[in-house]
Amino acid sequence: MELSLPLIGAAVWIAVALLVIRSRIDDKHLRTGYICLLVFVTTLAYTQVAPPPIPIQTVLVALAVFMLVVSEATLAELLAGIMLHPIMAMTAGFMAAGALGFAGGYDAMVEIFERLAMTTPLGLVGTAVLVANIPALIPLPCGRITAAAFLPGVVRFGNEVLAPGIAATGAADHAPFATHVLVAAFIVNAAASCAPSRLGGIATVGEGELGLEPGTSARAQQAGILVMTAVTALIMLLISNGTLSG
Repeated sequence: MELSLPLIGAAVWIAVALLVIRSRIDDKHLRTGYICLLVFVTTLAYTQVAPPPIPIQTVLVALAVFMLVVSEATLAELLAGIMLHPIMAMTAGFMAAGALGFAGGYDAMVEIFERLAMTTPLGLVGTAVLVANIPALIPLPCGRITAAAFLPGVVRFGNEVLAPGIAATGAADHAPFATHVLVAAFIVNAAASCAPSRLGGIATVGEGELGLEPGTSARAQQAGILVMTAVTALIMLLISNGTLSG
């Protein structure tokens, strides 16, 4: 089997990151969370470069099993950590969410976003924009997969980092609405993010009906998703502070 350059690159990235994680993080639970989050996000990013020959839902189920094994879950903990939904795409996302939650992946996610917000030029607002647009940045055949997998981490970031950070800047009136605005923008972004996926989704269906080349409409739809995400955040803020009430 011939190894592709993206696969070699992903393997090297994971190996180097694992060495860094093991050398710098002493807490076992947090270390496991970082490892699971690393493998999960890297795998999703890799599917954008080299679409797998199997459905993405299968990949996500395999990831969920991997994370639960790494976290040394018992059968009872495994069943308790998995949230099910009758729709297959969301089932895969919810399974990943349950596994990430049990393995400490959301602890690692919040810590990473907090560092971005506090120690980089992105700041609180820039990091919030990045978080809200995760589904568009990692487009899958169904945005509900990303929404289900990352939503708990998004909510925690809003409650634990974004809201307190906004309150500390002197805009205390807006702090209580920070999580609501962020989650609404994230959900809208995820709901529309089927479109630019290289693996399928709305764009592929539309292009097939119109007889267009694959990817023709992807960038236009992706731009529309980014714009509407920002509009959703603005509308939610205006509703929350009472500007649009009545």
